[in-house]
Order: sequence, then C-alpha cells, then structure tokens
Amino acid sequence: MSIKQKKSMDETNITSTGNSISINSGDDRYYITNNEKKDHYSMVLPQNIDIFSGILKKAKNIADPQIYDYVLQILLSLNNTLHQINQTDIIKNNLSKLNLSIMSDESVLIEWNFENFRIGFSIEPNLSESSYYVVSDDKISGAYSSEANLLTPVEVDSVIQNIINFVLRNT
Repeated sequence: MSIKQKKSMDETNITSTGNSISINSGDDRYYITNNEKKDHYSMVLPQNIDIFSGILKKAKNIADPQIYDYVLQILLSLNNTLHQINQTDIIKNNLSKLNLSIMSDESVLIEWNFENFRIGFSIEPNLSESSYYVVSDDKISGAYSSEANLLTPVEVDSVIQNIINFVLRNT
C-alpha cells in the first residue's frame, strides 16, 4: 500500500524497504492506493481529520529501514482507521496534526498533542522495545494519568483503533 499526497510543485517519493508501502508527498491531501493488488482507490481525509501535514517530509530522513517501515505502518494504520470511521459516521472533530522527531539514537517519536492529553509512539532501534503512551490531565481535579505499553507490529491496528476512539471521545 502507499500513501499518496496530491502533488503541487514538487513531489517526494518514500518507499519502504521491507514491504510494499511507499509515500508520495505534496502539499495538502493524502490518498491511499493498494499497489499490491494493482487496485487504485482513494481514501481522502477531510481537512478536519487530515493529521499528516508535514510529517512525511520528516519521515524520509529516517535512516534505519526497519524503523522507517514501522513508522509507515503506524501512519498507514492511523490513516486507514480515520477513513473507516469517517465512512460510517462522519467525524466532525478538528484533530491536531502529528509531529515526528528523529532522536540522536535514531529512534523516532511520533506525537499527537491535544489540549488535555498527549499520545505518542516511540519506535526504538531495538524494535521489541517500541511503545506507545497516552498522558492526560483532568482540568477539574488536577489529576494526571498515564498509560504506556510495548507495541508490536501485530498490535498496531488494534492499538490505533483504541487510540482513535479515545481521541474522538475527548476532542
């Protein structure tokens, strides 16, 4: 599968080394096409839930091919889950954009920040140490809560589904 973003002036192609995911990026809209089946179909995310602005340009700087593939798997799962939910029940929430940081040890941090909570995915050089977290605060009580768990490639889709449901309930 590949994430394609509508091209404006210049286009960036990002291709996964371990699977069939590749990314073409432009300025503002994302499309998913299934290259494995040679089917071409679009999954356009409306502006209010298009959370990928700018992240693909940063992703192309990930040096480690395994980390890169894992990051693409997470981004693709986020995109697919948002699209599927939006097909059955139009999402009216305005969602913030994702942030991606490449750390000095080559690990990658994907963060999704909101007013009262933060969600993150930490992709480590030793992939078995990769994890996700949710940190939130209750403005009324002042209490903070956090959840962090290891994240395996097999669990990505179910974890993303739960995270998206949490985000939609709390935005």
